[in-house]
Amino acid sequence: MQSDFRFPPEEQKCNDVKAKKMYKNNIKLNKLDNYSNMKKFYLKKITSNKNNEFYWLSLSILERSKLEYQASNYYLLCGLEKCPQSEVLWKNFILSSNSKYQSRIITIATSILPKSTILWELAISLQNTSSKKKNMLKHALLKLPKSSRFWKKLIELESFTMTKELLYRAIECCPFDFELWRLLIQIENYKNSKKLINIARTFNWSNFEIWLTAAQLEEIQGNHTNINKIIKRYFYILKVNNLANNISEIIRISSSLESKIVNYKFTLRTLIHLLISQDLASSLVIKKWLIKASECMTKGNIKISHEIFKNLCFYFEKNYYLWLKYLYFLKLTHQPKKFIQ
Repeated sequence: MQSDFRFPPEEQKCNDVKAKKMYKNNIKLNKLDNYSNMKKFYLKKITSNKNNEFYWLSLSILERSKLEYQASNYYLLCGLEKCPQSEVLWKNFILSSNSKYQSRIITIATSILPKSTILWELAISLQNTSSKKKNMLKHALLKLPKSSRFWKKLIELESFTMTKELLYRAIECCPFDFELWRLLIQIENYKNSKKLINIARTFNWSNFEIWLTAAQLEEIQGNHTNINKIIKRYFYILKVNNLANNISEIIRISSSLESKIVNYKFTLRTLIHLLISQDLASSLVIKKWLIKASECMTKGNIKISHEIFKNLCFYFEKNYYLWLKYLYFLKLTHQPKKFIQ
């Protein structure tokens, strides 16, 4: 089937010219079977276009393949002189330079490109002690305070006493990263955790993980009635804003509850019960949820499958096919006593 899309005449001409040039260059490179001819080819290209980082890098790699390390670094330096904003050239120059001078080169590179995550990540990875990594991460966060990845790395390396302080600073800079909110909620007390969840909702109210964390918090405290209220409120807000709940995504996120040390059985039970109750008007509700149950079984989420079967048998108690399916499931999972109960 042919596409209806057409380039404007000027853009098409431009693209055709570029494609032809690339095609010609590839043909020439394929014909060049020795080192000297390839070097002449790149040097000729550089004379006409000195600001092309690809040619400088190619020359450097070519020299390195012949173990000419000084020549390789020379071409990288020449390339950096013409293309000082090239992350690729800086990265290769840092990696190919002597370990004694790497820290100085990193300082120069990050001062020219302070917002480059590639260079900061390289600089962090080259540090050989945790204290040096922490210092480098702090320098990186001064330039990139909205990088949640760097905040998480720093929190991992920092001591427990400093973790809470760092997390509060991290959520100020990255309020849309719920992973940081969750880490802080886990180490705070119940009262402060509730406040944090309410603040997190203001940034991303449609994020199901926030509501699930709120339900988990209530279950830890033994407030089982609040679990139902929280999950019902989430579905109500989705409905008011004309947003459909993604059942597959909700089950995927909820599957993490099974791997937790704490048993969140009430949260899981309430969630599955409310999800199925919303689908009762559909004529395909049984077929749809049996497929979900089998998918959960294949992924090892036995508790979710069990809750699905329990709720289906509760709503459709006269459907013998369902009861047989439920019995077969319990037989497979070695829990026939539950069926008798």
